[in-house]
Amino acid sequence: MRRYQWHAFYAGLSVATAEAIHRTTHMPRWASAATATVAIGLVPHVRGVIRRRYPFDARDWAFDLVDRSAPLFVWRESAPQSWTSRTVTAAGYAGAYLSLACYASP
Repeated sequence: MRRYQWHAFYAGLSVATAEAIHRTTHMPRWASAATATVAIGLVPHVRGVIRRRYPFDARDWAFDLVDRSAPLFVWRESAPQSWTSRTVTAAGYAGAYLSLACYASP
């Protein structure tokens, strides 16, 4: 797969994981989204550094947290709010993604 396809895959995986956590545990959606973001976006990096499989790369970690935080943005977008707030939320996610995508490891 191309790099952007992997990014879309992991963002979708995070959203699906957050939904599964929400339906299984009945946690609030925001808590399920935060749990999925940390579990898929941060834990693999911490484990890799502890096991010395790869070095600490803050920019790659930052990108992965943004990419895997898609459930938080989906949760925020689905909350009742004005269209301007939704636009700002979507623009924030897109801006963070675009500004950090060049630092993603292949």
